[in-house]
Amino acid sequence: MNKQIICIKARSHSDFELYLIGEKYDMPYDFLLDYKSNSKVYKFWTEVGSGKLSAIEERPNEKTRNFISYAPMSDREKQSLIDIQPIRVGTILNKFKGDINEKEKEFKEMLVAKEKHKIEMLNREIDPSTILCINLKNTNEQLFSICVQHRVDFLEVMSFKEEYGALNLVRLWIEKETNTRVAYAFLNSPNSSKNSPWETFVEIKDSLIPKITIEQMSHKPVAIPRLKVTEESLNQYNRANKRGYISITKFEKTLFAQLVEEAGRPTEEDLEFCTMDNVSIEYLTELLNETVELENYELAALLRDHIINLKENERNKS
Repeated sequence: MNKQIICIKARSHSDFELYLIGEKYDMPYDFLLDYKSNSKVYKFWTEVGSGKLSAIEERPNEKTRNFISYAPMSDREKQSLIDIQPIRVGTILNKFKGDINEKEKEFKEMLVAKEKHKIEMLNREIDPSTILCINLKNTNEQLFSICVQHRVDFLEVMSFKEEYGALNLVRLWIEKETNTRVAYAFLNSPNSSKNSPWETFVEIKDSLIPKITIEQMSHKPVAIPRLKVTEESLNQYNRANKRGYISITKFEKTLFAQLVEEAGRPTEEDLEFCTMDNVSIEYLTELLNETVELENYELAALLRDHIINLKENERNKS
């Protein structure tokens, strides 16, 4: 494990200690506070700086210790995590370099400002229709289409699915354009159906969305719109594709066509388009003709070789 990982028993620390831990290890104070309030989590391991969880330990009773990993790891990696000693209570306070009283004053001022901001946010008037209800059982491509249509960041939705992947997620409520997560629902049993008594609805406290807005927002997931290739959707697609979430043929064709139109000397990255398996020989032949007309002979040669290989593969299969 290359990144520094620390172990924290959040409930053992005062809020002020968590504030200092957050500053020392470059982690959000609210992140630490959330795990302090989570009665199920006895201690957790996290990467310094990123706030990314590596694992947690639950202790439902005195005899049971449940180690839950948030990433694939070998037995040796698991043991190396378990061997990390939690930050000891008082250590951060005792080793603080500077005026601890001044730091505590700063902490209290932060709490006052935070509470003032919270009250202001919760007293806003928000149109409930700006809160989008998304069916998380949709495919990645369908979710992408919804996000593009309603101007929601697709990566934010996928990040939520990964973060709460241990749950049988059903729906996510998210505010349009701001991408604020408002609430989510999950099934308590894999055999339970949507809208059953086994479905749990959870408000996300940090969203700071007024209660009346949450009560009035729709619980009906939005329809899946037709996915169109536009400049905006292409930008979102590029970000999503680089993360490995989606690969859509018509978007790949459009990107390839743009490459051909530019008719410049192709880079190594650009030439990867020439080996797309999900593009038909007919379409590649059309692109070949266009590249020849544009006198982009280097790209044309690569296309021609790839078409020949594809045809040979098809003959071998038959």
